[in-house]
Amino acid sequence: DALANDASFASARYQAQANLEKMPQARAALLPQLGLSASANQSLTDLDYPEIFGGGQESYRSYNGSLSLVAPIYRPQNWETYEQSKLFIFQSDAQLAATRQDLILRSATAYFNVLGARDQLIYLEAAKKATLEQLAQAKREFEVGTKTIIDTNEAQARYDQINAQEQVALGQLLVARSQLQSLIGREPGGLAPLRDRPNLPGPQPAELTPWVKSAEDSNFSVQVARAGTEIASRELQKAKDGHKPTLDFVAGYSGSRTDGRGSSFGVQFNLPIYSGGLTQSRVRETLSLDDKARADLEAARRAAANLARDAFTGVSYGLSQVSALESAEVSAKTQLESTQLGYQ
Repeated sequence: DALANDASFASARYQAQANLEKMPQARAALLPQLGLSASANQSLTDLDYPEIFGGGQESYRSYNGSLSLVAPIYRPQNWETYEQSKLFIFQSDAQLAATRQDLILRSATAYFNVLGARDQLIYLEAAKKATLEQLAQAKREFEVGTKTIIDTNEAQARYDQINAQEQVALGQLLVARSQLQSLIGREPGGLAPLRDRPNLPGPQPAELTPWVKSAEDSNFSVQVARAGTEIASRELQKAKDGHKPTLDFVAGYSGSRTDGRGSSFGVQFNLPIYSGGLTQSRVRETLSLDDKARADLEAARRAAANLARDAFTGVSYGLSQVSALESAEVSAKTQLESTQLGYQ
């Protein structure tokens, strides 16, 4: 449901679809370009010397048409742009995969937030019931003289406090359900709770180092940054290619009613000699951007490694916490039975 209805993921998916068009757009610059043009003109000429020409105006029409073809033979910058388009698509795929992974995490978090809020409400309802029983017990003992009015007032205060906490917990449950609804695009309905003894396996392998290395190599953010460095390197090469000549095959066919028809073909050579320092400035700019991309890649590697360490530690200590809480639950049940027996 979240994959189909989450707005953030839909935005990323449409962006990825749009990025697929970078390759055919870059390839178009390597293919021949064919153009057709036509014109029709009417000219009016005022005639002087009326004693000779009779005065007035002279009018005539002209029609022209041409067909032109330009086929790139040597354009190094266009080839770099084409190779960049492949990297852009790879980068876009990695970004979409990262967004999908983030959606999985957000969906799971929202789901368990609802379960947690519901458990908190159930706990407070049970605590409210127990406090109400304690309040009734305190009142009875006050009536027979075994406890003072202070005990009754304290029980009443605890009951009022839990009653207020219950209202807060109810609001938190509604908010949690609303957050889940915004992800999946519909009312969540009934959610399956956790089993009493859920199977929670530890990470395999059970060592931290392989996880860190895998994150540094395969994390989607690292893949995006790695593609960014290659894109920046090719952008630098494009800037350097600004000094190189270009060579095109050109052909044309034209015709007019007055001049007849004609055709031409040949090659066109262009060599940049001086562009006011633009090319040198562009090289310096892309060189700095290339260094920036490499720094971003290193930052992405370090961030991925830290996330892997945090996640591994969180899972390992989380499993230990689950085991400790299970033991505490057993102890709490034993204490409950003893307390109940004491009251009896």
